[in-house]
Amino acid sequence: MANITEQKSEAQAAYEEIKSRYLQMQASIKKHFPKVDSRLVRELLMHSADATEGTRLFSLEVLAKEGTNPEKARDYFLSKTGKVPSSYEHGTHYLVNVLLTFELLQDIQSYPEVEYITGSYVGVTSAVSQIHYHRGADEQSRIMDD
Repeated sequence: MANITEQKSEAQAAYEEIKSRYLQMQASIKKHFPKVDSRLVRELLMHSADATEGTRLFSLEVLAKEGTNPEKARDYFLSKTGKVPSSYEHGTHYLVNVLLTFELLQDIQSYPEVEYITGSYVGVTSAVSQIHYHRGADEQSRIMDD
């Protein structure tokens, strides 16, 4: 009986350590990437650990403030990513497939017109349409993080 109790205690201790480190990581992500979906940062971290050059292809969705000049935003994203983004929702939602790095993510979030960045790992293929909506019923869910 002591063995089972000891195993539960070890498992609980392991859980508490993992939970504590996870909460620390979440706080660090929010501190350094306040405009970025934490899932995207965790995904980038996971794929960066063992990625070879050219395998970190991500589909980024950048949500911009209302009134953003679409031409200036397009030119900015082009200068940072080397790719012309697709534009949706009257120039407030951009989609671009990039070989993502933490530095590039930091650069994009620093653009004053950026409101929020989300996206997902696509490997070696690319996404061709948006999956998040900037306005409407999804307005609150898009900014909710786990």
